[in-house]
Amino acid sequence: MPTMSELISAKSKLKKPTFQRIAPTIVPDSEEVIALLEADVAKKKKAVISKLVKTKHLSQGYPLINREAYSEALSLLKDKIANHDGSICKRFLTMFGPYVDIEADRKILELLTNPDAIKDYVPADTRKRMEKGGALTSQDKFLINNSRYKLKVLFMQFEKMKVAQAQLVELSKDIASVYDGKISKPPGAYNGLKSFSGALDKITLRERSSDYGDLKDVARMSVEFDTLDAMTAAANYLEGSKEFHELKGFQKSLKDRYKPKGKDPHHCGATKEGYRDIKFFLKMSNGILGELQLNTKSMLVAKSKAHHIYDLTRAAKVDASGNGKINSKELIEHAIKALNDEWFSFVSLRISGASSQLLDMKTMVKRMRSAGSSFTISAKELESLKFVSCKIYGEIGPPSRIAPLLDRLT
Repeated sequence: MPTMSELISAKSKLKKPTFQRIAPTIVPDSEEVIALLEADVAKKKKAVISKLVKTKHLSQGYPLINREAYSEALSLLKDKIANHDGSICKRFLTMFGPYVDIEADRKILELLTNPDAIKDYVPADTRKRMEKGGALTSQDKFLINNSRYKLKVLFMQFEKMKVAQAQLVELSKDIASVYDGKISKPPGAYNGLKSFSGALDKITLRERSSDYGDLKDVARMSVEFDTLDAMTAAANYLEGSKEFHELKGFQKSLKDRYKPKGKDPHHCGATKEGYRDIKFFLKMSNGILGELQLNTKSMLVAKSKAHHIYDLTRAAKVDASGNGKINSKELIEHAIKALNDEWFSFVSLRISGASSQLLDMKTMVKRMRSAGSSFTISAKELESLKFVSCKIYGEIGPPSRIAPLLDRLT
């Protein structure tokens, strides 16, 4: 049995217990928890939900890729090119539509079968790393795979778009015939259809966040009219057509820039430069959406002149002092060629009160001729460009002002 002194000695060697203060857990009530969860869901889903709102987002759809169907379509494309002899057999007519451009098909096949071809449809930094053969970042791999996916989806739907284009052409012909208009086919490989590479470029480079569903203008046509009355009658017909019926509930299914903004969401008003048109999105019989633009001949003449100005003002990166820098040699060369003596002669005879602004533009073009791959437009020149553009749309665009000159505009 331990003695008293031993017990005292043992007690002195014991460590004093430590205590840690623990804050009490506050559990929110059920209503607060639900409110927090709903706020989190709303924040994360906002972008997705906005695309599902019928009145806002008009989409071509979000098709998935079936591997077997893709392999079969690719095989058919290879056979079509290999066996091309200038005629179209029923098999390929059914699969690929009535308008054939074999060289365009060769370009599509190259994109689908050459792994390196996709580098032209990824951001510049990713493309540089691909060309150097160095290690790719996880972001690079994502961008490459995303572009390849968009490429395959577009390929699987592009053949249907050719058929939709043919139907849109026939509809445009009917409208032009009944309402005394003239059809206009935009440049394209398949009777006006936007090129495959152009469509792919739009959803991979120019609008990276876009996808196949946003390609609503691949099938496209225009009809021009001499008078506003004829154009308005054609627009009224289209609003009652079966091609428009399924889409009319969408806010963006019709953009009428000839009508001022108001309660009707389809009335958009003119652009800030003064340009106007009427743009319909129509659902063709195979489900593909196509774009049909209506406009007056005089407004299209104005657009052909003012669009060269728009290209410059859109590309110019404006600094704090108001100067705009252009970093495209191709655009600079195009502007020099387009804004020639004939352009200035045509415009100066048809707009008023713009002599000093036109002189500023001439001086700018003269400076461009000695520019390299970049060019700076002064703040004053930018203002002159915008002023002249507004004058062109305001004084050449309206049919009542241009009608006496129509024979001289061709």
